[in-house]
Amino acid sequence: MCYPGLITLAKQLKIELKGVALDEQGICPDSLLSHIEKYHPKALYLTPTLQNPTTAIMSEARRQQIIDICRAHQVIIIEDDVCGLLPDQRPPAMVEMAPQQVIYLNSFSKGAFKGLRFAYLHTPAHLQTAFNSAIRGSVWNISPLLVDVAIQWIQAGFADKALIEQRRLIGQRAQLLHHHMAGMDYSYQEGGLHCWLRLPANWRCSQFVAAAQQHGVEVASAEHFVVDNQASPNAVRLSLGQAESNQQLDQGLAILAKLLKATPEPKRQLF
Repeated sequence: MCYPGLITLAKQLKIELKGVALDEQGICPDSLLSHIEKYHPKALYLTPTLQNPTTAIMSEARRQQIIDICRAHQVIIIEDDVCGLLPDQRPPAMVEMAPQQVIYLNSFSKGAFKGLRFAYLHTPAHLQTAFNSAIRGSVWNISPLLVDVAIQWIQAGFADKALIEQRRLIGQRAQLLHHHMAGMDYSYQEGGLHCWLRLPANWRCSQFVAAAQQHGVEVASAEHFVVDNQASPNAVRLSLGQAESNQQLDQGLAILAKLLKATPEPKRQLF
């Protein structure tokens, strides 16, 4: 499972994606090695910190295992670190561990300034010419004004202050999550903007999503994150960042908690 935007982009560009098995730390090395030997991919896309949607965070040892496997088989790693700065403590980014093996992606919108919606990347030296050409042929450039604003805010210390405030607000919302989801089967990591909720056996994913919508609450079905037509787990992703206020999130989580403890309404039969 992975970020749905990548799945959509891959379809547009006719790039074939293959899903690798995940555990509580993210990508499993044995599964990765098996897929590399079978499919001979050119690149591996992953989100080692706060994986979307499972919230998994890869340990430093696991990151090194993945790097070693990819280096041995000449597979470039695409590290999506869009939420990487949100946890107060986290392992080093993979690009720090293997700068010539990793294409690094990040954005200002999650960690500091939601209004600065542009991304940045770091590429290995041997790929910079190709990337420069691809950028000129596609987006050409982003707004220089936005870049200048970001640089000035970083240099003035505003970005650090904004990140600290973002962590504080996420912490408040995480407390609401833990309160309402107590006793439920869910995964959440400190600093995360979303939660992975595994549903009770009496709820099917589609039923729960529809029931939540009827009560005015939107949740993301697991099927949106599934790659390569694999089986979809009976789970949903809850977003802590979409609610306009803590009060709105509190109300939404209360509705979901009540639904989880209820029995789904049986489907009406037509005769």
